Amino acid sequence: MRQGFESVHSRSDYDALVGIEERVLGAAKRAVTQLEAKSVKGGQHTVVLDPYLAGVFIHEAFGHLSEADFVYENPRMQELLTLGKPMAIPQLNVIDDATLPGLPGTLHYDDEGVPAQRKYLIKDGILSQRLHSRETAGKMQETPTGNARAINATYPPIVRMTNTAIEPGDCSFEEMIGDIEEGVYAVRMLGGQTNGEMFTFAAGEGYCKLSITI
Repeated sequence: MRQGFESVHSRSDYDALVGIEERVLGAAKRAVTQLEAKSVKGGQHTVVLDPYLAGVFIHEAFGHLSEADFVYENPRMQELLTLGKPMAIPQLNVIDDATLPGLPGTLHYDDEGVPAQRKYLIKDGILSQRLHSRETAGKMQETPTGNARAINATYPPIVRMTNTAIEPGDCSFEEMIGDIEEGVYAVRMLGGQTNGEMFTFAAGEGYCKLSITI
């Protein structure tokens, strides 16, 4: 059994479901195509993620670690996630942005009345900011970031992401895969989860790249 997945979202407009027949058929076609797919050879591989799956990756691998209620209650995370610490290559910029129009995490104010903001969690490879409610910002002597989210009025707000993403770089797709002799291009997602420093996510489909010299 295989799955084809397509996501449609809107907070206020049911017309988002109008005219999506091609997308529905595309999801069905991907599921059927996967019935003939072969398993990837076990081992360590160079992997390139499509933009959709890269968003899931940064959400699970880093976004949850940026939520200050988790950091504040975990001395080990406070040591590992010290602001100003190099975290990645200089080309990496990770944002959490509640001001992007039309996305599921977009808002004008969080549930404590703090204005929506665009934050750089990682800037030029350096850990530069984390996500806060008023409570965690006060405890850690930092600034509220507009990330207090409540399920509804009967629940207290907790720190959660808005729209978290990796900013685009300046490499084309062809340049990314050009020098890969054997690797996997992972596309779309079927879910993910995190537990502290450990995280998993599942790709919806994948494609192998092999360089063969004749």
